Amino acid sequence: MDDKISELKKQLDLILENYAVDKVKSDSGGNRRSKKGILTKDIYSKIIQFAIEETGLDFKFYYKKSRLSKKIQKQLPYLNLSENFEFNRKFDNQGKGNSVDYDGFLIFEGQIKMLLEFKSYTEVSMLKRVYLDAKIAKKFIPDVKYYLCMLESAFGTLDREDKKKASKDTAYLKHRYFISKSAITLIDYLQKTLNVEVNIFFLMNGIRDSKRDIGIKKFLKKVDLDELKFTVDSFINFFQSFKKN
Repeated sequence: MDDKISELKKQLDLILENYAVDKVKSDSGGNRRSKKGILTKDIYSKIIQFAIEETGLDFKFYYKKSRLSKKIQKQLPYLNLSENFEFNRKFDNQGKGNSVDYDGFLIFEGQIKMLLEFKSYTEVSMLKRVYLDAKIAKKFIPDVKYYLCMLESAFGTLDREDKKKASKDTAYLKHRYFISKSAITLIDYLQKTLNVEVNIFFLMNGIRDSKRDIGIKKFLKKVDLDELKFTVDSFINFFQSFKKN
């Protein structure tokens, strides 16, 4: 298995290298962010397919809602306005309700078993929305799993040791903690209050630096082998839980 994961890492690193450019034009930031979202999906798609093939189970992965059958789409969360709902501002009472969007879907035997969110990184402030989306998902699909899949961690902070040594370069490439105490405190609160669990994955070591875009060649990071193994094992263990004795 180690040889297979090492080969998978090479394939993922090649995808990253092909994405990286020498310099990002000042007017192309939005386009690059959009492409980085697609990049994250592409990388995790290969990891998911690898895990499916290793287990031999008939899981289907989709990252577009439109490709789901109408029957499966009906399983997804859809919010309707309560009757006689009162609010202190005027609002439109006509039209459709609210359809909650997710980035990826894992289907087994015609049922949604996992919902996925793909982000190159997620700010700590966005965790509240992620957990709320997971809570809504659990309300409609009680047994569904929710995975937040990222490239870099933006949950960490430079600790005292980092600042003392002025080693921001080291912290960017390698850090002891992906998640700061502030972030884990919020995760703890959200998990207990909303009674929902979000499985969180990173593929690169170190802490994200907004001034160092991984899409630029001189700042390019490779996939961390230990994090890749952890991610692959997590998906494989999830799939194997559906094996029948």
